[in-house]
Amino acid sequence: MAPPGDALYATFPAWLEKNGVKKDDVKVVNVDAAGKIAALAEGKVDAIMGFFHDQAPTIESKTGKKVDVLLFADYGMNLLGTGLVANTQTLQKDPELARKFVRATQKSWADAARDPAGAVSAMAALAENEPAPEVLTKQLTLNLPLIGADGPPGVNTEAQWTETIELMSRYAELKDPGAPSAYWDSSYAAQG
Repeated sequence: MAPPGDALYATFPAWLEKNGVKKDDVKVVNVDAAGKIAALAEGKVDAIMGFFHDQAPTIESKTGKKVDVLLFADYGMNLLGTGLVANTQTLQKDPELARKFVRATQKSWADAARDPAGAVSAMAALAENEPAPEVLTKQLTLNLPLIGADGPPGVNTEAQWTETIELMSRYAELKDPGAPSAYWDSSYAAQG
């Protein structure tokens, strides 16, 4: 179950095909984003599509039940996920603004990795309707390995982009995909 139009909804058919599962073998229930966690918690659906590092701790906290996850990456579809997206005109007009924003984002993730408790406290102080601190802590703990344990946070490689583009071209109907440089410019990120 997923909200139509979200990224996982769009890639789910590709994941099925990659794993030899026919679309007709799975019933996808369309639901709005606000209702999908409740639908799972109430047993109205067997599974939902979502970010495991965000929604699994939230569901566990709300239901008191352990959540099992099936990661696309564990089944041959390791795609790059969320990131910073900028308008081309903004990048041309003020590239230094973009560089500063990326560096500040990287610094915040590096600081969060060094001091998870401080990061959780800061998040709780600034967010509205934030989850309980133990949920925020689990979300952060699950998220940190995803942002780049081998270098500065959020720095992608050409190989990662190539793999994502190849998978999307083969399984998700990405037409005329182009090179990684059509999507990603490493010059904005601090490399070390």
